[in-house]
Amino acid sequence: MQSNPHSSFNLSYATSFQPADLDNIYVLGADGNLWLEHAVNGNFGQVPPPREHVDSNVQAFQVVDLQTVFVLGGGGNLWLEHADVNGSFGAVPPRREQVDGSVQAFQALDANTVVVLGTDGNLWMEHAVNGKFGQVPPPREQIDSKVQAFQALATVGSSSIFSTTVLVLDSENNLWMDHATQPVPTNVVSPRPLEVSSGVQYLFGPVPPPREQVDGSVRAFQALDSNTVVVLGTNGNLWMEHAKFGQVPPPREQVATRVVAFQATDANTVYTLIDVPAHEDADYTLIPDSRSLYRQLLPAPGTQTLMDNQVLDFCIMPEIFILGADGNLWLVNGAIGTAPPPRLQINSDVAGPTAYGTVRPSYMLLSVIYAPPGTNGGKSQSTVDYGTGSTTGSTVSVTKSFEAGIEIKVSVGSALNKVTAGFSFSETNTDEVSIQQTNTDTSDFKVYGPPVDGIDHDYDLFILWLNPLLRLTADTQNNVTWAPGIDGEKMLCVPVAAGLLKNPASMSPDLQQDLAAAGLGPGDYLNLLRSGANPFVVPQLDLVGPPTPIAIDPNRFLPVSVPELSYQPPMAANATSPVTSYTATHSVDQTTTNTLQVKLAVSLGASLGVSIASLDVTDSFTWTTTSSFSTESKSTQSAALAIGGPAYGYTGSINLNVYWDTIYNTFMFALE
Repeated sequence: MQSNPHSSFNLSYATSFQPADLDNIYVLGADGNLWLEHAVNGNFGQVPPPREHVDSNVQAFQVVDLQTVFVLGGGGNLWLEHADVNGSFGAVPPRREQVDGSVQAFQALDANTVVVLGTDGNLWMEHAVNGKFGQVPPPREQIDSKVQAFQALATVGSSSIFSTTVLVLDSENNLWMDHATQPVPTNVVSPRPLEVSSGVQYLFGPVPPPREQVDGSVRAFQALDSNTVVVLGTNGNLWMEHAKFGQVPPPREQVATRVVAFQATDANTVYTLIDVPAHEDADYTLIPDSRSLYRQLLPAPGTQTLMDNQVLDFCIMPEIFILGADGNLWLVNGAIGTAPPPRLQINSDVAGPTAYGTVRPSYMLLSVIYAPPGTNGGKSQSTVDYGTGSTTGSTVSVTKSFEAGIEIKVSVGSALNKVTAGFSFSETNTDEVSIQQTNTDTSDFKVYGPPVDGIDHDYDLFILWLNPLLRLTADTQNNVTWAPGIDGEKMLCVPVAAGLLKNPASMSPDLQQDLAAAGLGPGDYLNLLRSGANPFVVPQLDLVGPPTPIAIDPNRFLPVSVPELSYQPPMAANATSPVTSYTATHSVDQTTTNTLQVKLAVSLGASLGVSIASLDVTDSFTWTTTSSFSTESKSTQSAALAIGGPAYGYTGSINLNVYWDTIYNTFMFALE
C-alpha cells in the first residue's frame, strides 16, 4: 500500500489527494465527493481527467491500493470501500464494510489493521476478522487516551504489517513515543495474526503505555523512524530531533521557521510550506495566498530552493504533487529550480487540506423550566407538567466562538444516533441547530411549587447537558462546520435549581460530583446566572441593597391567554386553598419578526485536534441561543397547570399571569 502522504503528520489535518500510483490518483473535491482519476496514455492534462466517482460526503480518506480505500464520512463513520467485481468504482456508496463509528482520525497499516482515534480522544489498534470488517467496534486494543494526533510506525512482518510503536500528540501538545510491551499469553487466541519478537507476541495494554516524551509545544510531527522525528512547534519553528528521547527538548537541529506544513523524504531532505509575511514584522498569519513551498537540503543551513508560491498543500510520493491556492492540482514533471516548476495540471476545484477535531464544552444549557407559585411550609399543590406531546428546548449556534470573517455551517448526522432522553436535533439555519425534547407517553416533566409563598425563581431549573461534543472541520478558506455529538453512549442531562448555583455548598454530593466530572466549577455557575438565560435570578455577588423586581421583557416573554387564575390563601389556618387546573397553550402567531439572543460562555474540557487557525476555543466556548418567530413560523406549546394557593396569612398579590418564554419554549409565571 502507499504511505500516508500528509504534508505533516498531525492526523487532524487531512490531505485532499493521494496517488495510488503515477497514473491514478484519488482526489477529494471541494463538495466532499471523492474521485479516482486516471492519466491518459501516461499523461495528465485534461481537466477533469477520466475518473470514477468513489463516494460522497467524505471528510478524509487513505488509499490501500488502486481498488481499495478507507473513507471517513462526514458523520464520523469509517468505512473500508472496494471497487466492483470489474475493478471499477461508480455506485455511490460502493461495496463497503463499516470499520468503526465516532471516528476523528485514522491510519491504516494495511487492509486488515487500522489505528483509530475516536472523537473522545481514545486511540485504538483495530483489526479485521478473517480479512473482514463489519463488527462495530471491531476487535481492538486501546493504545492511549487524550490524544489529538498520532503516527503509528509500521513494520512489515511475514504475514502482516504491524506496529508496536506509536507517536502520540496529547491534548496539551506534548509529543510521546508509546510502546506495546504487553505479552499475549500462549493460551489466548489473538484477534489477528500477531508478529513474534523473540518468541513473544506483544499488544498495547495499560493506558498510558510505557513511553518517553519526545518534546512539548508541538503542532505537528513526522517520524522517519523510531530514532528521528521532524517536529513543528506551535511557534512555527521546525526541528529535526533525535533519540535518545526523554530529555525535553531532545538533541536537535532547526530546519526552518514560519512553517505551516512539511514532509521529510529522508533525514537530509525536507519540503516545507512557509508562511511568507507581507512585511517584515507581520504576524504568523496562515493565509493561503501567502504560502510558498521550498525544498530544504540538510544539514542546516543547507540549500533552500523555492518551488512554488500560493500553495495550499503538497505531496511527495516520490513524484511531487502541488495544490495551488486556486484549487488547481498539479504534477511536477521537470527539474526544480524555477517557480512554478514544469508541471501538468491534473484537476481544478480540489478541496484544500481540512483540519478537524473535537471540542468538549463542559455543558450545554438545553432549557429553563420556571417554577409555579409555592406555599409556605412545603405543601404547595401548584405544578406545571410538560406531559405527552409537549416540547421544550432551544435553538443554538456557536458563531461567537470563532473569529470574525469565518463562515459557519452546521451539520446534523448519524453522530446523534445514540441520543436518548427524548431530545432530537435538527438543522434550522446555516449555523444553528434546534434541540427539542418532546415528551411521550413514557416521559413526563413535572415541576412543583416551592415551599415558600409567591414566586421564588431560586427554584427555577436549568436543564444542563453534561457531555456535549462538537465535531469541527475547518478548511484553509475559513469555512468551519460543526456537528453536535455525545461524549459517551448516551446524553447525561441534569436539572439544577438556580438556588443551588447561587449556593453550591447546598448541592447534594452526587450532583456536585456530576457537575465537577463534566468540568463545571464556580466560574461556570456564576456565568450561567449572569448570562440572562433566566433574567429573574441574580447572583448574590451582584446584589446591591435589597432585591428589586425585575421587569419582564415583552419581546422575549409573551402573555398567554388563560382564564383568570387566582392565587388566594385559605380562609383559616387549618383550611386548604382551592386548586385551579388548566392546560396552558401558546401558538406563535406574531405579525412581526423578532430575534433574541442569549450568549453563554462555558469552560472547556479536552479539545482534541483543533489546531486550526480560525478557531478561538482555547479557554472558553460561547453558545448563542436564539429565538426567532414570525407569522410564517407557527408552533404550539402546551403544559398542564395546577395552581394552588399560598399559606394562611398571605397578603401579597393574588393575580397570576402566565407568559411564554420564546427562547426556551417554556411557561413563566408572575404575580402582578
